[in-house]
Amino acid sequence: MRKIALTLLIGLLSLTYTACGPKVVSDRDDDACPEGLKRCAWDEEGEPICVDVASNAAHCGDCNQRCDAPEANACVGGLCACADPNRTRIADACDGETICVGETGQCILPAFDSGETCDPVDSVPCEDPRKLCVGGLCTFVDCIGPEVCDGLDNDCDGHLDGTGPLPGTFTRLSMPCYTGPPGSENQGICHAGGHVCLGASGYSPTCTNEQAPVAENGILSCDGIDNDCNNCADNHWNEETGECEPLPPLKADIVFIIDRSGSMSGTIAAVVSAVRSWALDIGTNPNIRFALVNPTTIGDPDHVTVTQGLTSYIVFNAVMSGVWANGDATEPMHYATQLVLDGSLDTSLGFAPDSIRIVIAIHDEPATDYFNIVSGYDETTVCAAVPSNTVLAVITHAPQFADWDLCTSSTDMPPTAMPLSTDPATMLENLNLIVENPCF
Repeated sequence: MRKIALTLLIGLLSLTYTACGPKVVSDRDDDACPEGLKRCAWDEEGEPICVDVASNAAHCGDCNQRCDAPEANACVGGLCACADPNRTRIADACDGETICVGETGQCILPAFDSGETCDPVDSVPCEDPRKLCVGGLCTFVDCIGPEVCDGLDNDCDGHLDGTGPLPGTFTRLSMPCYTGPPGSENQGICHAGGHVCLGASGYSPTCTNEQAPVAENGILSCDGIDNDCNNCADNHWNEETGECEPLPPLKADIVFIIDRSGSMSGTIAAVVSAVRSWALDIGTNPNIRFALVNPTTIGDPDHVTVTQGLTSYIVFNAVMSGVWANGDATEPMHYATQLVLDGSLDTSLGFAPDSIRIVIAIHDEPATDYFNIVSGYDETTVCAAVPSNTVLAVITHAPQFADWDLCTSSTDMPPTAMPLSTDPATMLENLNLIVENPCF
């Protein structure tokens, strides 16, 4: 009996608690809201809280589905959106990279490259009234697009005068340009460049990164590339058919001008070894010949001699085996080189009229006349004498590169100014660079 009474008491207490506690709501409780609204909660008085899930940013499309910054600030038609205060401009919810700007109803990328910061919470506004604080960066938000070169972010992609990923580098606006002759663009090596946008000042007057035609002279006349952009590599046209045809084997005449003065005693052995090895390597081509020119002794009125005219590598190497630093030379390297380049020694050298000419000067001290015996010859006159069918290269100590820098370079590829060395292997590598082209 006592057990039955206890059970009844527990049951009564349970009924009392249910009556006084929160109301258990069934699906039929939606009937408590007017048509078009949905009950998403009860208030403290036990009345239903009815919301329009088509426009309520805290219950958008369904209960407890919020439209929060930075992606959205409004609910439109049951979908989160970015809207201005008057709902005159409405955009879909932003994608995570962009930020909803409530003042304008736009999804905007912060201007990562503007460098102007702001903080509306701490009252740090943007100085430019045309900008709003977006993600802590002062950003133009009045997008008029497309992007133009004016120093503004016209398309609101976060970059001034350019496009690209954010964060990260971007491609600056560029206006195409080409200064080559009509019809040569996109032929051979030629292509357009661009006038790069400089911001509010407009486009640069310089055409950057274009490639205009280059005359096919010297080594460029046999490299298999259409350097002058006339749709014929190496300019070999068949006069009868008018068609471009592959070039026949070309001839190369290589002249060494080697200083044999006493100061070369430390390097002459490496020079001789490297030159002879190189001549053996490439000289098996019967179209390649070699010659040797040397500054002479102080008592020689000519100051320069053709030690060996252009010949086969076999004869040349035999002559080179007898080259040594005799300690008695005026070292007029500019003078000797100019005589080779301007044709003064053509009779002795015997250049073939259809050959590519490579002139290689090897010395260790300044290229000017050591004893001032000859005058009127310097870097300017030498470089002006280089014919279009000739490649000039020098091998010397780095301080002497300046004696030749008007017409040679140690940084071009292949280089035409290379360091003198006591190591024959290094010297041979340098010589190979000079003729790193399809001519051989």
